[in-house]
Amino acid sequence: MQIILPFIRKEEAIAYARESGLFLNHCVHVFPVPGKPAKRILLSFSFNYSSVEEGTIIIEMSGRHGYSSEYQKLLKDFYLFL
Repeated sequence: MQIILPFIRKEEAIAYARESGLFLNHCVHVFPVPGKPAKRILLSFSFNYSSVEEGTIIIEMSGRHGYSSEYQKLLKDFYLFL
């Protein structure tokens, strides 16, 4: 199961998933721009325990609409022009 949440809900979501028998497998922090705090969190859960893989994505690297390559790769199937 994968979810996208506001960053401030991270611990709450992990605790709720744990109560439901799910384990966190992947955690990706989403930053709007370099140097700013994370705004979103991508979490991936399963019923199988494994070590947590962590990562980061920065949305904009070079000004307004200067999207990072990671962000473009993540959303390429959902947008015609990104």
